[in-house]
Amino acid sequence: MRRFSLLAVVAVLISVVPIATATAADQPEKVYVALGDSVAAGTQQPLPFTDNGYTNLLNTTVADRMDLTDFVNFACPADDSYEMIDGDDNPAGGSLCYGTEPPLAGLMPATGPSQLEVAVDYIADVHAAGGTVGLITLTMGANDLFRCEEFTPECVGAALTGIATNLQGTILPTLRSAAPEADIVAMNYYNSTLATYLVPGQEEAAQASNQLVAAANDILAASFAAWGVPVADVANSFGMYKDSGNVLPKNVESTCIYTLMCEDTKDGWQLRAEPDIHPNNTGYARIARAFDKLMKKEYIR
Repeated sequence: MRRFSLLAVVAVLISVVPIATATAADQPEKVYVALGDSVAAGTQQPLPFTDNGYTNLLNTTVADRMDLTDFVNFACPADDSYEMIDGDDNPAGGSLCYGTEPPLAGLMPATGPSQLEVAVDYIADVHAAGGTVGLITLTMGANDLFRCEEFTPECVGAALTGIATNLQGTILPTLRSAAPEADIVAMNYYNSTLATYLVPGQEEAAQASNQLVAAANDILAASFAAWGVPVADVANSFGMYKDSGNVLPKNVESTCIYTLMCEDTKDGWQLRAEPDIHPNNTGYARIARAFDKLMKKEYIR
């Protein structure tokens, strides 16, 4: 999701992380292609990429069941739907992984103008080598909202319109055309801002933030439905709308349990000094289970 201080660790990571390349010569028979933002990349600050993400866990869960023989993850932290289409399409500097001289390019399995173009080229290579795409997962949309410096109705409205236009008009039809044989599965978003309920005086604003996330999730649901793409309900899996409870509202407690926003102290949950909106290992595992549950229902596998 949001662009944070990822660049501080880039030089170190490039020096220690082997760079994988996706080429037609070594394509397997049936692949899983993961796409999206930092949630799909498995981000846990300060690391932009980890193997703890839901995509890695989902691959481990479904590979045998779906006869998948390889997994490639093109997801890029901070990518929004504009950058997914054109890596340079952001006044703030463009994609961290794609486009013109992106700082995280050395950590990606392939480079190119955008995440979408790199994925389409990879899929074409898979087909050329006689393989197929078994699964595509997509997590996209949150960073469109983070383009807003302030969440005014005008900016939020434009962001939601952009999400719908980019998903329905470009991203989904492009993926469906490139891989007509693939099962495409998406997700909606949890609300990490609920953790700010722990700050005195922020209780009402924290719960009110659900309205914005719910509006975005509604746009995602409609956009994915237009292309027949099922959506893993991560929002409800994280208990986003359960705003009652004993000591804390359940949705606040769940946010602390499943993300890196909070720390558990002897006095109960507290907001971290450096909160991280991304899921912890438990949260990523829960997202993977939401995908798996949905896929068993939708694809009877």
